Amino acid sequence: MTSHPLHSARDNTMADAGQKRIDWARPLMPVLADAAKTLSASGILNGRHIGICLPIDAKTANLALVLADAGAKVSCRAPGHYTNMEIAHALRRKGISVYTATDEISDNTNTHIQEFKNDIESARALLTSTPDILLDYDAEVICLARADFPDVFARLKGATESTKTGIDKLHDLSKAKALDIPLVNLDDTRLNRIFNNTIGTGQSVVMAMLDLTNLQIAGRSVLVIGYGSVGKGIASHAAALGALVTVAEIDPVKAMQAQYDGYLAKSITDAAPAAEVVFTATGSKGTLTPDHLTEMPDGVIICSAGCGRPEMPMEILQQAANKESVRAHITNYQFSNGKNLLLIADGHNVNTAAGEGSPIEIADKLMALQLASMEFLLSDGSKQ
Repeated sequence: MTSHPLHSARDNTMADAGQKRIDWARPLMPVLADAAKTLSASGILNGRHIGICLPIDAKTANLALVLADAGAKVSCRAPGHYTNMEIAHALRRKGISVYTATDEISDNTNTHIQEFKNDIESARALLTSTPDILLDYDAEVICLARADFPDVFARLKGATESTKTGIDKLHDLSKAKALDIPLVNLDDTRLNRIFNNTIGTGQSVVMAMLDLTNLQIAGRSVLVIGYGSVGKGIASHAAALGALVTVAEIDPVKAMQAQYDGYLAKSITDAAPAAEVVFTATGSKGTLTPDHLTEMPDGVIICSAGCGRPEMPMEILQQAANKESVRAHITNYQFSNGKNLLLIADGHNVNTAAGEGSPIEIADKLMALQLASMEFLLSDGSKQ
């Protein structure tokens, strides 16, 4: 792996800080390290170009670095709100291209340090570099490739997808007979559902909210919307810290399961008036409606843990009489009737946009699963 100098003292300072985060995570990821040794010995990655389209954090960085050490060309891309710029600069210094949007646009044409005005531009830049495999998140880059880069899409050896939102999009493509590449569905794996969603996301979502607000959750009325594997994890972690948890779930069996797990089960409308903290965890568009917001009390805190902003009624929020950033990653929307609503991370997934994502030990297993998926795609995937 070749190191590349950065072009400013500020970038190097950021890279130093990012490298410390990467170094902290590395020894805590033994499963990834073992899987990487096996994959490296096989030589299957030599000369392959892997496009990593996951939140850029210390865990993803270690995945990128072991892939590069195993002989692959590696490029990373994530939406700006899911990119830790310190990590990005550390990867760039190691010679790994990172395509991401930032408020500070560089005019330098070196792909290792070039930044873009928006997330679509960064995704297009990654696809222009013609990856062999995409490790996608919310299926954003796969769908863009299918729509606007047919030649790049046709030469893909395969892709992985790790979110429910992304899998739903890809199911639609498959039904339309427009998904003619091998795909590994990581969202439905037991490792993801049990460990990442319930344990990792459950913990990191609750902890991110607490760190950002500096509030306690004990004794607060918490509404968890959706009782899939993510919702279960959020409910259990919040309850363990003393929260009074109510679950809103449209599936009657899941709602009954929430009751058997010790929570109140109500509709969003019925639960909204008492909700002090709301976590959306459905992965579905339009989870919260303007009517739901009307029912919520003054000062309610709202976080997304599902598919981010699509779960939120962002159009209504933008019509608020006043909008003010009151704390890092916390925006207060005040409406004409005087009611205040506190939105965390601008409606994006709170644990990855404003926190550090799942714990390192959880991510270790999932990153190793990404390696196993790549090995499958490059060996047996084309035969399926």
